[in-house]
Amino acid sequence: MNKIKVIYGVLSILLGYIVFILMIDLASKPTNIGISLKPLESLEIYFFGFVWIMGNIGWIIGSLLLTVFLALFYFLGVWIYKRRIARVKQ
Repeated sequence: MNKIKVIYGVLSILLGYIVFILMIDLASKPTNIGISLKPLESLEIYFFGFVWIMGNIGWIIGSLLLTVFLALFYFLGVWIYKRRIARVKQ
């Protein structure tokens, strides 16, 4: 049972990472260029923005914000599992 809960959490982290990539791509591109799914380029843009503005501390703050964002998606996946899937199995 706990293994399935962790799988739901990890799947929601993957979903959160895709949402994160698309948000960064949407915010960093002009309006006449389409959104694309390029994970490394989006991470480079994200961390470049923090390091350019805040220097070395930008690495730490950018990493913490990314970790918190992905942790929220993990807990969202676990919550969905507890609320919806676990009830159906009972």
